[in-house]
Amino acid sequence: MIILSARQQWLLSNPDAEKFYCVQIKDLKLTSYHRDLNLADGIYVASDLLANIAAPEATSSVDRSLYEVILHDNENALADLYFQNLIGSKMDVRLGFVDPDTDAPDVAELFTLYSGIVQGKDTNYDMSIEGGATTKIIGSNLMAALDAVNSFYASKEYLRDLDATDTAFDQIYEGSQSLSLLWGKK
Repeated sequence: MIILSARQQWLLSNPDAEKFYCVQIKDLKLTSYHRDLNLADGIYVASDLLANIAAPEATSSVDRSLYEVILHDNENALADLYFQNLIGSKMDVRLGFVDPDTDAPDVAELFTLYSGIVQGKDTNYDMSIEGGATTKIIGSNLMAALDAVNSFYASKEYLRDLDATDTAFDQIYEGSQSLSLLWGKK
């Protein structure tokens, strides 16, 4: 169960509290707030690159849907990010509110909406707009790998890389003669 502070409960229930997002994808830190924000983990740059945060659908069962951050990259400013080890890199999405009493962003009481890794990306180009490009960065859900199976494929060479003296797989691929293999205990 998530425990909210009294301040967080007040911000969530106040209809005048304007929301903003802080998104970190790899080393890129963006915010939907109208100016840069200095947080404990660095400066989040106000940019029109951050277009939308598409939260997964809430269901009553264990959810394995994915988290999506949508970027408008019309100038292709993030091309280096897309091609340099983006998959598997860190992705965090936090939600903040502007205090309606002071009109200042409350950066001390941010909600963590998503914390995980980038699973993939999908770029769409709109030819009706010159240079119109939208990129969807897909973050994997922590429950997404519940039914994943790690397969173990072995060969003689693979086993020799682990232990040069192990000869357990030396005759496995020999199919031209009769073999009698003793596995396990005698």
